[in-house]
This record gives sequence, structure tokens and C-alpha cells, in this order.
Amino acid sequence: MKKLTLLLILFSIGFISFAQQENEQTRTVVITDYTVTDVNGNTYNFFELLDEGKYVYMWFGYIGDPYCVDAILPQNTLYEEFGCNNHDLIVLCIYLNTQSECQTYVNDHSPLIYPLCYDEGGVYNTYTTQMLNVPNGILVKPDRTYEEIDPRDNIIKNKLLQYGANLYDCTSPELNANFTVSATNIQTNETVTFTDETELGASPITSWIWTFEGGNPSTFNGHNPPAITYANEGVYDVKLIVNDGSDTNEELKADFIDVSRYCLAGVASTEEGYISKVELNNLSKISDGATGYSNFTTDTATIGHNIEIATITMTNPFVSDSLYAWVDWNKDGDFDDDNEQVCNEDASSSPVTFELIAPPSLTVANNGPTRMRIRLNYFNTSDINNSNETPCGYSTYGEVEDYTININIDGIMYLSAGATNTDTTYEYITNLSLGEINNSSDLSGYGNYIEEVATITATETSTATITIANPNLSDKLYVWVDWNNDGDFDDTDEQVCNIDANTPTVSFSIIAPSFLTPNNNGYTRMRIRLNNTDESKEISNVSNETPYGESTYGEVEDYTVRIDVVNNINNISNNTFTIYPNPNNGVFNIVTTNNASNRITITDVSGKLVYENNTNSNNILVDLNNVNKGIYFVKVFNETGVEIEKIIIK
Repeated sequence: MKKLTLLLILFSIGFISFAQQENEQTRTVVITDYTVTDVNGNTYNFFELLDEGKYVYMWFGYIGDPYCVDAILPQNTLYEEFGCNNHDLIVLCIYLNTQSECQTYVNDHSPLIYPLCYDEGGVYNTYTTQMLNVPNGILVKPDRTYEEIDPRDNIIKNKLLQYGANLYDCTSPELNANFTVSATNIQTNETVTFTDETELGASPITSWIWTFEGGNPSTFNGHNPPAITYANEGVYDVKLIVNDGSDTNEELKADFIDVSRYCLAGVASTEEGYISKVELNNLSKISDGATGYSNFTTDTATIGHNIEIATITMTNPFVSDSLYAWVDWNKDGDFDDDNEQVCNEDASSSPVTFELIAPPSLTVANNGPTRMRIRLNYFNTSDINNSNETPCGYSTYGEVEDYTININIDGIMYLSAGATNTDTTYEYITNLSLGEINNSSDLSGYGNYIEEVATITATETSTATITIANPNLSDKLYVWVDWNNDGDFDDTDEQVCNIDANTPTVSFSIIAPSFLTPNNNGYTRMRIRLNNTDESKEISNVSNETPYGESTYGEVEDYTVRIDVVNNINNISNNTFTIYPNPNNGVFNIVTTNNASNRITITDVSGKLVYENNTNSNNILVDLNNVNKGIYFVKVFNETGVEIEKIIIK
């Protein structure tokens, strides 16, 4: 019995030992990425090397281990036979020591010629805790499979040759794929030509494999490909793989070809100034203006029916510089439509600011990305050919930048309203005059005129005049403004008019509520209802005094109001000039307080220049009777800088 027990114990010990040995033999190493630096300051990223098709032999040690000294000569040989880390094989020795310790070690163990990388615990510990033997090495293939091989073992060379790696002399040139192209910024359906510029290796090139993302043809095998056509808008990669019979190299140029359906634009030189920063809502982009044209369409600003302020910073602005901006609101691939120029500003000083708001006609259906183009332009009166005030084409100085505008219109749906009568012998609205609006209309029951915009400035009284055809003694006029822009007319102060309308012309005043702040600035809806209140049986009339639903007689019209909350600007003044009267009818005085030469410009809210004057006079009479009613900005430039004030023309 004792003999049997002893045999069982010995068997158990043997089984456990065998299981431990089996576990050691089946241990796997998880191949993870890392970056290390050698004592000469060269940095190596593991996965980048593998992705380039390199084999990587990395081995781990530490100063004081005689095993590491024994590995120096065989590793020197391996390093040199495969081209000194310039071709198929990269040799990396990673020591668990500091940079200074490794540098001393290299100095003391000449000739150690392969890269000795210092690592204070990260990479060394990650790998050696998983390996079967330490110190040891791992040969990793481009597909991330691996073998553990002792760095002193001569089988490493044979393994590499078996896998397809090639021997190189350290002085052999490295095959380096490269190419150039005739243009990187083109329009849709344009063609470009590519030229091979590969640096030869040890042997002549035997094959070229081209890949043109988004191009036609999309691939080509040969030296120089035919002209490549790009039909669709986008930013595309181009790749070239070359082989010389013993080595393969790849050049991938990501986002290399920029194809746009928009007209091309740019400048020849940025010496006279360039755009260095663009800020707009959630967009803040810093740039150096080095190229004359920059495609920043990956940078996006969200714009809706609230006013946003764009701030453009320039480096080296010049006295003759101007800033222009356009937005392709209708997404038709150009900047030629109404309301698409959003800025036309003097840019002789930095920064320049302008307001940006989506046109009131845009709805949820228009939501999504579109293009914004900004041009800084230098104008020289002695050579007008070097200037360009349009969104397309080139100029000598300045810069052009493209961005993406994400149109984001709230899905506000107002309840319908109207009148059923179509007989023009009964009452209906024929004209509305309010601020910038002077709209004539025919009988329609309901008229959607939201593209007509009137600016209502907080603390200012705006007068509206409505002309009525065939007014009735029982007619009344009701008007509502959705001040808080919540899609209804039910809130406090939103009914702004309830008056008799039994005469051909009626007028009423609109004052924005005092609770509005600059956060309310932007577009909202105004609804006007003309209603016959007589519900006697003789005329079979259904009266409606609410902003919703139908009535029999009268009419409903919708317009857009642009809320502008500013400080009270009556009798404004500052250190440089005073404007009076303000508000005004288009005729007013600008009185300057200095004796310097002044340049005066006046622009509308879109940035369009409506007045310019260079004067030495201290009192200038301005006559703008020819412009629309609304808000304008007066700028005075002189030797002390620039100052700006807002005026209202009624």
C-alpha cells in the first residue's frame, strides 16, 4: 500500500510539472503598439513600421546582464546584412534603463551600431511579462504574427529570407515612392495628370500600381498614368506602390485631390496680409494663410434664424484691404443668388466683424451643410487688375478660405390661418409699410410674405401702415409677433395691434418688449389679420379674432420680423464723432471732434457699402434717401483708429 501511495504522489508531481511546462509553451504575446526613442533621438512607432510592410525584430534587455553583451555582435551582423534599418528589417533593442544609462552603455560597448532604445518600464514590462524567456527577442511580421527567437540565434536570418525579406548593403539607396500632380484643387469633371517621382533603390523599378480614389480611371498599372477625371465633389486619396524586384514601397497622399463644384478662387501672394483666424458661433479656426487658398470645409459653423457675429482676424492688414463673404444658401453650387453675399467690409484694421443669419425663407427642408467663402482682397488704384471683389477667380494679394455652414432652421410650424372669401368686392389687405417692408398684395385669403423682413429695434417705436381695399364698418385689424420664437402667438405681449380698420388706411405702433435680450436677436414671425366682426345672418359671416383658423371675410398675411436688441442709440456720441438726428429719414449729420482727415463708410446689415467719403470737414451732411429703411453702420477711420456706430433710417 505504501508503494502504491508513493507512486501516486510521484505521478501527481510529474503531471503538475508537465502541465506547467505545457502552459509555458502555449503562452501567447499580445502584439500592442508603442513608440520608443533611441539614444540618438530617433523615434520608432511599432505599428507604423508594420503598416509600411517592415519586419521588426525587437529584443529586450537591461544593463548588467551578460546575455545582452553576448548579443551585440550577432545583432550588429543582422542589422548590417538587412540594410541598417533602411529596408525590409528594422532592428530595435529596448533596454529597461534611462536615456543617460543607455548612452553610457553604447559608449562602453563599441562597436554597438544598431538602435539602442531606452524604456523606463512601459514597453519592456508590457512584452517581457508575456514572453516565454527573458531576456529574449520577438520577430514580428507585417501581418502582426510573431516568433520568439534568441538574438544570438543564427536562424533569424534564414527565417527572414524565408518570409521574403531581402538582403541589402547599408550604402544601398532606399526605394522611395513619390509622385506629383498638375493641380490639387479642381472643379468637378476636370482632369489632372500625375507624374512618377520615385527615388530609385538598388535596382530599376519593375512595376507601378496607382490607385485614384474618386477618379476615372480609378486604377492604373504603369509608369505615368493617363489623365484622371474627377466627376464628383469631395476630397480624395491617391496611392502609388512601386517594386524593383527586391523591394516594395508605397506612397499614400491622403485627402490629396480636392474636387469642388464651386468656382476656383485664390491669390498669388499673402505678403500684403492674410486671414489668420475665423470665429463664428461654434467655429474657431486659426490659420497661417500660406497657400493663398485654404479649404477648411471640415470646419463647420451652425447658422439658423438667430443673428450670429462673425469675427475675422487678419495679419498685416493694409489700408486698401476689403473683406467679402458669401454663403450658398440655396446649395446650387454658386454664390450668385440674392442674399448670398453676407459681407462687404473695409478691412484696413483687424478684426472685422459682421452679422450672419440665414434668410427667412429657409425652412427645415434647407437644413444641412453648404459652403461659405471668405475673401480678403487688396485693392490698388494704380493696378486694378490685381484686385478681385468676386467669389470666383484669382487676385494678386489677400487670401481666400472656404468653410462649411450647417444650416439649422428650427422646425417651428405655425398653425394655419386665412379667410375663405374670394370676392374682391369685399375687404382685403393691399399694402403693408413697416421698416424695410413696402409690400403690395392682392386678395389671397392667406398671403405668405415671410421673405419680406422688417427690423424691430428694442426701445424704438416702429410704425406700420396698412392699406385696405373695400373697408367695412365692422372691420378690425389684429397683429401678433412671436417675440420668443416658440411657434405661437399666445404669450404675453405678443398681440401688438387690435384696432378698428374701417378706413382705407390704418396705422399702428410696434414696440419690442423690454424683456428681450441680444439672445432673442434674429428672425421671427408676424401675423396680420383683417377681420369682419359682423356675424349677422344677412352676410353669413364667420368672424375670427384669433391668430389661427379661418374667417369668412378679410385676409391673413404673414411677414418676418428681425429682432435687434441694442442699447438706446438716440443722440449717440463717442470720442470721435456724433450723429444727429438718429433715427432719421436718411438725411443726417456726422460731426467729428478731431481735426484729422477722416474716411467715412456706411454699410447695411449685410455689409454692402452704401456710402463712402474721404474728408477733412468736421461736419458732413449725409443724404441716403435712395436706400431702404433699416439699420446701417457708420464707420469713421482716422489716425487714431476706427470707431463704429449704428443708425436707423425710417
